[in-house]
Amino acid sequence: RIGPVELLHIDKSLKRSLKAALSWDVIRKLKGQRQLLMTKSVDNPELWTMKRNEQGAARYASILQNVLHHKDYLATNRDELVKYRMIHHIDDDAHRRALKKCGWTPQEFEMGEKVGNTGWDAFDDYEEEIIHDWKWTASTAIRRIFGYSN
Repeated sequence: RIGPVELLHIDKSLKRSLKAALSWDVIRKLKGQRQLLMTKSVDNPELWTMKRNEQGAARYASILQNVLHHKDYLATNRDELVKYRMIHHIDDDAHRRALKKCGWTPQEFEMGEKVGNTGWDAFDDYEEEIIHDWKWTASTAIRRIFGYSN
């Protein structure tokens, strides 16, 4: 049986369609957020913006944790991380804080490998988000978009 991720690698048309659907979903959500702010439906825009930024930082730390946890992912996904940081306005300070949560230094990140201890003890108390691997995330997105159920 072929899993959803393997199917995306085989069928390039399906992959393009999924990317388009995800992109339009993101755009729809961003427009909705803008509408909330413009119609003054948010009581405290500064607090709302701060919470959104915190969510973004936690999301980036989660992605970074998964990439660093799998040795080959950093080498193969470094460009995607750079793009993600640019798109989501993750500055160098936020990146360093996320690396610190992962137990990595900026130098180790640039070298592409952890020196000495793996640093995973830093995540023992990290419960801001449930961390899943990319296959789980992709298959969940496919199920949501195409209405598949388990």
